[in-house]
Amino acid sequence: MAWWLRRKENLPLNRKRVLRVMRERGLLVCSRRLWARRRKDWGSVEAAQPNQLWESDMTKIWAGPTVGWAHLVSVIDCYTREIVSWNPSNRCRTGEALDAVKQAVLARLPEGSRDANLTLTTDTGTQFTSTRFIETLNRLGITHRRKAYHHMEGNSYIERFHRSLKEEEVWAAEYRNVQEAWASIGR
Repeated sequence: MAWWLRRKENLPLNRKRVLRVMRERGLLVCSRRLWARRRKDWGSVEAAQPNQLWESDMTKIWAGPTVGWAHLVSVIDCYTREIVSWNPSNRCRTGEALDAVKQAVLARLPEGSRDANLTLTTDTGTQFTSTRFIETLNRLGITHRRKAYHHMEGNSYIERFHRSLKEEEVWAAEYRNVQEAWASIGR
């Protein structure tokens, strides 16, 4: 509107003045806010038996001044609330997330994952949404369920485990190197 008044009507007006006058006279149109819709069943985690529903997530851990930040990918069984596998790494890429899932499948499903009717819930991080990760889960016969943005309840068990791990172990210790960090976390 300010541009039009300056160009077409030759009125030297500031855009802020035009905005103020339009606001005072009720000429502004309220913008429609778009809200992300969440599925109502994403907050509920129902597992009737072990190895039916797993959750996975990645967290950063301070591993000493020589390395800096390191990353930990964990997979938890939602029925037993037991850590199925964990994979420490210096990078946070798809390969590290896949290694944790493959270790979990080998440890918990020796007969194979195709007939296990397993669902893996992750967040929408780039590691878990990559084509390579999704194709590997499809090959393994694992159903992939991603939680909604800013919806912590959708991945609550693994989020709570990472918080407890940091409160009870990581923040209480000062690691000098990566090997010391992973040995202490493994205990």
